[in-house]
Amino acid sequence: DHLNNRSALFADPESGGLQMQMDPTEQLDSTVDVLRGKISMLKEVSAQIGDEVSIRNKLLTDLEGTMEKVSQTIKSSMKKMNKMYNDGSGNHMIFLVLFIFAVFILMYVWKKIYRLVT
Repeated sequence: DHLNNRSALFADPESGGLQMQMDPTEQLDSTVDVLRGKISMLKEVSAQIGDEVSIRNKLLTDLEGTMEKVSQTIKSSMKKMNKMYNDGSGNHMIFLVLFIFAVFILMYVWKKIYRLVT
């Protein structure tokens, strides 16, 4: 009986000896290695996502500052236009209408000339 146990331990894999008892351990080791690789990959991806978030955050902060400057410029321009309008001088409106009319005429003429050339 003792010899049968000993031969079962050192027998070839088909006989169900020691090799059968090691297979689950080897399988666990390979599974752990695969999981380590995936965890490492996830760590790299999360680091890249963190970098991307930082970049986007800086861009949004810069955009917010730019929008604030534009808003201030528009408010200042509106105040100046209201002041100019309230000063009582109507000449600026006549000049503005004439300027817009002249621009439209120039665009019309330029379009006609461009069509003749092409």
